[in-house]
Amino acid sequence: MAVHPSNWHLYGPAITRIAVTGFKSLATKADVEIRPLTVLAGANSSGKSSLMQPLLLMKQTFDNERIPPGPFWLSGELAEYTSADQFLTIDPHLRDGPKRLTIELEAEGNWVELSFGRTSESGLAVVGTASREAGGERTWKLSRDTAPGVLEEILSSVSGRTANEPLSRYTELLPGPDRCLLGVAVRFADDPIIPIFHRPEVVRIRNKVQDILYVSGLRGTYDREFYLHGLPSAGPFPGDFEDYVPSILEAWKNDSTQTGLGHESLNAVREALQLLELASDVQTRKLSESQIEVRVPRTLKGDSKDLVNIADVGLAVEQILPSLVALTLAHPNQLVYIEQPELHLHPRAQWRLARFLAQASNRGVRLVIETHSSLLLRGILTEIAESRIANDNVILHWFERDTETGLSTIRRAVPDSAGRVGDWPEDFSDVELESDNQYLDAVEKKLYAEAK
Repeated sequence: MAVHPSNWHLYGPAITRIAVTGFKSLATKADVEIRPLTVLAGANSSGKSSLMQPLLLMKQTFDNERIPPGPFWLSGELAEYTSADQFLTIDPHLRDGPKRLTIELEAEGNWVELSFGRTSESGLAVVGTASREAGGERTWKLSRDTAPGVLEEILSSVSGRTANEPLSRYTELLPGPDRCLLGVAVRFADDPIIPIFHRPEVVRIRNKVQDILYVSGLRGTYDREFYLHGLPSAGPFPGDFEDYVPSILEAWKNDSTQTGLGHESLNAVREALQLLELASDVQTRKLSESQIEVRVPRTLKGDSKDLVNIADVGLAVEQILPSLVALTLAHPNQLVYIEQPELHLHPRAQWRLARFLAQASNRGVRLVIETHSSLLLRGILTEIAESRIANDNVILHWFERDTETGLSTIRRAVPDSAGRVGDWPEDFSDVELESDNQYLDAVEKKLYAEAK
């Protein structure tokens, strides 16, 4: 789905930085720049997911308006915990110290910092929200004990209303918790409803978090039939994005999207499947008013009329389809987070997937991938070397975890114009080289022993 770069400003600012302190192994600030194509790599349990999970907690909290107000909805489709103790950092040097979590987000100059702390009831509460608007010189700070005069100043900066308008006729201002955020709560006489107001940059970043498309590493239900979902006409997809994929394909087939680009989008997914040598086509068929199935050709180059259920062609197509649909659907400056896009893919498909990632990022999508695939990484660097994506649109973050403390550190690298990153990441190439050397040594010893 092609969108001309001149339209990017219509979609709001893109998330350009994420910083997390106090979440799992991220005891000290993990400050990560987000570029159009951002790669998170590192060994298992090195802290890659810990950077993004706070955003998923925020998204599922914002998505569910029916739940009681609180800092996080812990048990949801995107992240699941039963207690904040399961993700708050336990620093081995400060085991008895206060547990705090800080999340900083930047969207092209709009900056917001959210602070959370333990309460006396052993719960978690939002204790502060600081923000600064792009181009603005002032940082606005809200805490639980912010003075009424400061609250009035913040409210005035938010509303821009005069003393003659209703908002000015309040009886009390106080810091108000609003799920993950702290805002200005306005109490009116004889009105039980207490609205909470936020600075515009806070609202912008909240909207960007809620707009995230997340493709989990635990995807693929192996179902043969899917419920037909009503798709949002605008705004975020609440819950698990994978659940919407068959319905999106059906809408594209009927070209019933708002943009009228359904057929173009469906063809883009088909071309990606062909590039990866997984399928020559993908189609949907309505089974009833509420259920559909997804179908692909029986063979790789098969007739589009000779179709079978997607559950009958192995795991690869079903595993990659949510990623391809998300990348095609996403609008410019929307953040798409994909865990291990290479799952169940043949090595050649892992390498070729980089082409589709580069195309999405060139279209303006803000893409974060978490990967263990050296072939996918090499494919991305090849896309740079062959001038299909600019090197400064790509950034690599390598996570390492200390074996004694269990705490994570992060190194970053930006490829040069030829796609070179020096010796980064070291263990990707070292493991491949070591495995090749060990195999060749074993063959040489075997042949030598047999020749004696």
